[in-house]
Amino acid sequence: MEKYIPGNIFFDIFELLIILKIAHILLTTQLPPRKAMKSDSDLVIDLLSRVYPISDGLKKEAHANMVTFEYPKGHVLVKAYAICNYVYFIKKGALMGCTTHKKKHIVTYISVENEFVSSISGLYGNGASIEAIVAVEDVSLVAIPANVLQDFFQRYFELNFIFRVMLERYYMDAQERAHIVR
Repeated sequence: MEKYIPGNIFFDIFELLIILKIAHILLTTQLPPRKAMKSDSDLVIDLLSRVYPISDGLKKEAHANMVTFEYPKGHVLVKAYAICNYVYFIKKGALMGCTTHKKKHIVTYISVENEFVSSISGLYGNGASIEAIVAVEDVSLVAIPANVLQDFFQRYFELNFIFRVMLERYYMDAQERAHIVR
């Protein structure tokens, strides 16, 4: 094997490939969640409480089950055709949903601070997401596992009502964006 000499094009390309591989690993590796601080879960609960009052039981269980994630710009939270196991609340930063259709990269949505993001197919039935979810910039997220949320829907009426109202708002926003694009 040839001795490394600075400026040797073969080794410069090899080093670049190693750096790119390490960057890819860092951007796609799922870090373990951390237990959410009370101030983070309070932020989410307070926002939901603006739609409809939340019972003390739901507040207590939500606090116990919320986690936080911090990801750099470009990190892939959910790969296309993978299962999304969380509903994310964006505390800081922005996320986008994207997919490939007829070999074209399509951004289907961009969500910013104080919005919720998940895969609809993952949220209801653990189906694979068609879209990837990617950090558009560095993000700080508060999340709850989708299976825990499903359990909450079964036991807490107010959460069903809150999510219905939020879903209506998201659909109205999506309809307005679609109208603008046309």
